[in-house]
Amino acid sequence: MPDAPSADTTDADTTDADAASDAGVMARHGYYDQHSATQGSAADLGLGLLTDAVADLRPAAGATVRVADLGCAQGHNSLQPVGAALDALAAAGAGPVDVVHTDLPTNDWATLFAVVEHDPASYLRAHPDAYPSVIGRSFYDRLVAPASLHVAWTASTLHWLRTSPGSRYQASVSARIRFCRYCAR
Repeated sequence: MPDAPSADTTDADTTDADAASDAGVMARHGYYDQHSATQGSAADLGLGLLTDAVADLRPAAGATVRVADLGCAQGHNSLQPVGAALDALAAAGAGPVDVVHTDLPTNDWATLFAVVEHDPASYLRAHPDAYPSVIGRSFYDRLVAPASLHVAWTASTLHWLRTSPGSRYQASVSARIRFCRYCAR
């Protein structure tokens, strides 16, 4: 496998083939974001279910809420669902929101940081009370302390689970979206 581009390589100097051949699971330089419209479209189908699940939370007025974005990749496909969750939480009177983006340690974190901070569609534009952070760990493992996660979103990653969260979660897609209690164990 060829070496990854040097630190002084710009995006303009990087071809699709170069980006796809970078070491690690996630190709660098925004390659996934540029080639994941299908995954983004599939995620659109669950946005109503996500906002319904968030509405069911009924957080205490002003309470800090934690939202996890499981399998965030480079972030572009996360902006709309995280923004929708934040809109629903604001409507419910929640206070500040900790947004935890999670993915494998080999994720292209630099691109995620740039997308969340600078993309015109970033949820930070409408929600200055959102506090993004990252966890570079598989969501098969514990990500946060027990009972500290309120809602989790994943769209194109459930097929990576080693085991089912259980039959009680298999009744509907909506229930699968709410499997954050499983992830917080």
